Amino acid sequence: MNYEEIKKYYSSELVKEEIADYCKGRWVAIEGGFPNNRVFLRYRRDGRPLSIGNPSDVEGLLKQFRALKPRTIYGSINVYSKLFSKLDLDDPQNIAYTSPIWILTAT
Repeated sequence: MNYEEIKKYYSSELVKEEIADYCKGRWVAIEGGFPNNRVFLRYRRDGRPLSIGNPSDVEGLLKQFRALKPRTIYGSINVYSKLFSKLDLDDPQNIAYTSPIWILTAT
């Protein structure tokens, strides 16, 4: 699938809503990159974990990291009570629950 098709897929309101619904409270990773050079982004530049709370967050992350041509969005198996800093990921008491994981991808 070429990048234009991926962008079109992720621009669907239904797709953004489904991703946001599943990823709410989860630590998120964005996979992109270039041929023979995959990149997984899990943190913002300021060190905060990536997260998605609503459909506009999906669009925002894809725009913010568009230079890497994002292809796939991953949501963690853990759902966290809060996701404001790296320390939130290290605190077992911050895990609200654990669930099966689904890979949401445009490829």
